[in-house]
Amino acid sequence: MTATARTREPTASAMYGGMALTVVAAAALLVDLATADTLTARLNAAYPADYSAAKMASERSTALTYLFGAAAAGVPLWWATLRAHRAGRSWTRPMATMVFVVATCLAVFNLAVLLPVTLGVIGLLPCLAGLVAVVGLWRRPAPAELSR
Repeated sequence: MTATARTREPTASAMYGGMALTVVAAAALLVDLATADTLTARLNAAYPADYSAAKMASERSTALTYLFGAAAAGVPLWWATLRAHRAGRSWTRPMATMVFVVATCLAVFNLAVLLPVTLGVIGLLPCLAGLVAVVGLWRRPAPAELSR
């Protein structure tokens, strides 16, 4: 293993971990829906009591579509970032930083507004892995500097 490969490995591990945590967050939502369904309870508490069952079902469906859509977008973004990192692409750092900022903003919004606390905190876990990955990317030399 070369020095360059050893330098990249913790960052790649953080990306694999983030991808796994994204899947875990989506799975936690599924488990919640099958058991306690705290998301529906949170939505019922947030909307007026005179909302019809059809309107509440629509709100729940919209929230679930958004949350699963975010997870479905997260896994390919982790994969693309990991592949770009392994290939030494020069745009990996700015892309990873941008994705991290957007994903963290969405996760904080979910925690503050949409999700019950437990699910919101689980949704923040991939962001912690993203922070480790972004810091790891910026701490190593730029790809052009690696070839010198």
